[in-house]
Amino acid sequence: MQLLLNKGEKALDFKIISEFYNPLLQRKELLVEIIHPNESTPERYSVRKSLALKLNTEINNLYIRKMESKTGMNSTLCEVEIYENEKIAKAILPKHILLRNLPPEQRVKKTEESKAKKWFGMSKNTQRTKSEKVKARARFLYEVDFEKNIIKLKNKKCPRCGNIMAFHKSPVERWTCGACSYTDFVKKS
Repeated sequence: MQLLLNKGEKALDFKIISEFYNPLLQRKELLVEIIHPNESTPERYSVRKSLALKLNTEINNLYIRKMESKTGMNSTLCEVEIYENEKIAKAILPKHILLRNLPPEQRVKKTEESKAKKWFGMSKNTQRTKSEKVKARARFLYEVDFEKNIIKLKNKKCPRCGNIMAFHKSPVERWTCGACSYTDFVKKS
């Protein structure tokens, strides 16, 4: 069979090596070999799009789980799954497979959003810059008296190693050193 890709791209040959219907997961599992002589491995989304056209299925129901090319070979083995509907696919497939099968521009956008959430614990729209975080921390550690020109540390210093200690309220109020694990319990009067 011939696959027709976007304008300007050459047609690829493919053959279905095996086909299996999995009634439990409501999907058809295919092993497809794509032949691309003198070309690099085709992009996942373009293969997905052309397979959906050729196999007469919606692109939202077809997912490429794995693409494997061997060095020096002009073919790529693809594990393809065709679900009965998109809802079942999103419930079964892992997030990284769903992300890989997105169009390139949507994939970049999603990965940037997830990185912003990992780094700052918030979405890209509400994230602070690193310099804002550093400025905010200094005012919690020090008291500044502008009249007397004195900067005083709010927290205690560790008597054992000299590092700054942290104050914990629960389960028992105490001052703890993160470096040497020295703990000073607050005595209630």
